[in-house]
Amino acid sequence: MYNIQQFKPALYVLLIMGLSGFAIAAQEPGLWALSVAAVLVQAGMVYRGRFKPISRLLSNGVCLVALAYMVVEFFDRSNPPVLVIGQFLVVLHLVTLFAQRTNRDYGVLLVLSVLLMVASGITTASLAFGILFIIYIFLSIYCYLLLHLKREADRAIAAQPVPPDRFTLANLRQDQRYLPRSMRKLIAFITTVSSCSAVFVFLFFPRGPGTGVLGQMQMRPSETLTGFSDETQINQLASITQNATPVATVSVWRRMGHAAEQPITTGVLRLRGVTFDRYHQGENLEWEWKRSAESDDPIRSEQDTSPGNPLTNTAGSQVNPLPEGVWRQEVRLDPIGSKALFALAGIRQFTPVGDVKAVYFPTDETLQRGDGNSSIQYEAISNGVLTTPSAALAPRIAYERPAPLKLLMFNSLLPQLSKNIDPAVVQFAHDPQVSGEIAKQRSPTAQMTDLDAEIAANIETYLKTHFAYTLDLSDVEEKFQGKDPLAVFVSQVRRGHCVYFAGAMTLACQSLGIRARMVFGFVTDEYNSIGGYFQVRQSHAHAWVEVLTPNHGWMVFDPTSGRELPPNEQRSFVQRVRHVFDWLESKWTTSVIAYDGSRRTSLIQTLDASLTNKTLRGAEAISRWRKWWHELHLGTTEFWSISIKILVGAISCVLLALVVAIGWFVLERRRIRRRAVKIGLQSLPIPQQLRLARQLGFYEQMNELLQMHRITRRPHMTAMEFSHSLTYLPTESYRLVDALTRIFYRVRYGGAHVPADQQRRLALAVTRLAEQLASYGKLGSLK
Repeated sequence: MYNIQQFKPALYVLLIMGLSGFAIAAQEPGLWALSVAAVLVQAGMVYRGRFKPISRLLSNGVCLVALAYMVVEFFDRSNPPVLVIGQFLVVLHLVTLFAQRTNRDYGVLLVLSVLLMVASGITTASLAFGILFIIYIFLSIYCYLLLHLKREADRAIAAQPVPPDRFTLANLRQDQRYLPRSMRKLIAFITTVSSCSAVFVFLFFPRGPGTGVLGQMQMRPSETLTGFSDETQINQLASITQNATPVATVSVWRRMGHAAEQPITTGVLRLRGVTFDRYHQGENLEWEWKRSAESDDPIRSEQDTSPGNPLTNTAGSQVNPLPEGVWRQEVRLDPIGSKALFALAGIRQFTPVGDVKAVYFPTDETLQRGDGNSSIQYEAISNGVLTTPSAALAPRIAYERPAPLKLLMFNSLLPQLSKNIDPAVVQFAHDPQVSGEIAKQRSPTAQMTDLDAEIAANIETYLKTHFAYTLDLSDVEEKFQGKDPLAVFVSQVRRGHCVYFAGAMTLACQSLGIRARMVFGFVTDEYNSIGGYFQVRQSHAHAWVEVLTPNHGWMVFDPTSGRELPPNEQRSFVQRVRHVFDWLESKWTTSVIAYDGSRRTSLIQTLDASLTNKTLRGAEAISRWRKWWHELHLGTTEFWSISIKILVGAISCVLLALVVAIGWFVLERRRIRRRAVKIGLQSLPIPQQLRLARQLGFYEQMNELLQMHRITRRPHMTAMEFSHSLTYLPTESYRLVDALTRIFYRVRYGGAHVPADQQRRLALAVTRLAEQLASYGKLGSLK
């Protein structure tokens, strides 16, 4: 029996951890602040004795209202179901907390907290949540044990004949002595078994993708600054917040011919994702960008093995041979709400990790995957050079359609793109201050000229120097009402984010007859030296322009002003610390979250290879040992003679040790039997004699000490009578002998056990008694 005073503090900590886990998964700090504040208010009321449970009618009404809200929001496509369920569980938390009356309500709170953490674990792969969840599991086990003990203690207290106000902990002192030790042993046992079982299940029974079962329940990933999709709307004028959440890691190596790869640790990575070259007003009257490259049949990894297919390991060997200098990239990409895959320009090989279906678009050399709701790892090899349209289409023309028809479709694409351009953008492009005087020399009907690169550079320079970069256009929202956003951008506002800059330059080039397209991707130079990779964040999302020129193919232009990245050397201490946490997050994602059947197979193969290597090393060691013996030039007779002598010596040592151990055992057993006879245990069974004699050695030492001072016990006297007869001893010695005698009775007749530490303390007490008797003997006080 025990009054469980630590249950409520542990319960409140557990509830706050559950609410924090859901806040991390749902990314709702406001909901976390309100719910935690409510828990703390209720805890304060309970501590001060002012808490009164709310009525059942009120609690049931609140639960019904919350259930109705959940049903309405559940069918709303804008909110993920797991978020709605989690919010409902938070409401049930608070209602149950303020309505709790009995131990059953505490049990309901524990169950609700576990359900909330499970709902959170469905959707998040955060390292912070993982650490919190591990701590939560052990604390929840502790709380469940305390709740069980609290229920049993409450029942026992209610059954006591003593009134509750007079019931004290002194009545339960015996149980208090053993409960903490039992709790520690029980929790240690449960923790050890559960941890070992969890690690075993995780390693050998990995989870599958789970998209078919829990895919609809998971929260949708938050999109990056520019937003990656097949259609991108630019009517959003509200303030856009920079989001520093990591979305990918990229390790890059430079390969020069047959030389060894060199890791890339500095510079700027420009990772291409998706291209847009058609700008129009959609059915919902919102202006949006689309990719006209969709009209071309893509290359699919699951069905296409054509020459030049970059989705195979032999890509480019027949059509586009790999140059001497290529970049190999290992990419780990988190869900960002898009199917786009990112890599450096000029993809020539693509190798995904696991069963991933990829799609390659040859006209703009971009990659997409079938599912964008899970993390993905892949390797890409790029040469940094984008091919011209004719070269990109050549492999497909060879076996699909006649070349004239395919090229005619591509060549007729530009007039279709430029006919919907707003007159304000056309006027902006033809302004000599924008495109330069040389723009007048270019024929609008020409496909490509030598002036295209210079004209595009003039437009880029003008946008960089005369326009301002901002993420907040909410103050000029009325100017965009019912108008083309890019036309308003170039003619009135002259400020915006990268989508406006890149879109304006793309339309300006197209209005002049220049082939141009806008590219969405990531631009980063944040190198994490801890993990050896470039860190890609949502704030690194960027849009730029690619222009087709006759001499250099597709050239990159970045017209956005005021968005230059600082060099790597200027990283602050805070950023270096953040790199450590990003590296831990990356390891957690790749080693734990992304662990699946293929990684289990790899782990088993690694273990098998490790055991094989150890076996081979052992065989090599034995072989070296035998070779060493042969190098001693020992004959066969001498070898066996020395071996027999060594063997006989080893056996003799073992036999000698065995004889010594047996002799020591016999002598020790005989000494214990003699002690049992001296103490008076000869009438007991031998096992009991040995057990008691080992624990009562202090009493034998005390008797021998008294005999040294000519103080002996007569045969007819009991041990207690003998101690009471020693009243002539000094007070301290008399009390010490009496205390040792009482302990003797508790062990001999009370069944008490004397642990090793207490036996040492009793031996010290006998030593102290010897010192006292010796000092009194010198003074002549003992008679």
